[in-house]
Amino acid sequence: MDKTTSITTIKKEMQLQEWSAQIKAQQASGLTIREWCKEKGIKPNTYYNRLRKVRRKVYRKFSDHRSCISSLLKRKYPH
Repeated sequence: MDKTTSITTIKKEMQLQEWSAQIKAQQASGLTIREWCKEKGIKPNTYYNRLRKVRRKVYRKFSDHRSCISSLLKRKYPH
C-alpha cells in the first residue's frame, strides 16, 4: 500500500465515522429523518446514501469476523 492509498483509506474511514456519528445523533434526536436533515442542512437523499454506506461497512466487518470465527470452528484440534 502506497502513501496515497493509505491517506485515501484513512480519509474514507474518518468520513464513515463522521457519518456514523450523524446517524446516531439523528436516531437520538427524536426527530424524523426529514426534520433532522432540514435542521442540519442535509438533503434526505444524502442522509440515506450515507446510511447505506455505513451499513455496508458494518456488514463487511461483521462478515469478516463471521468467516474468521467459522474457519476457527472448522479446525480440528486434538483432544
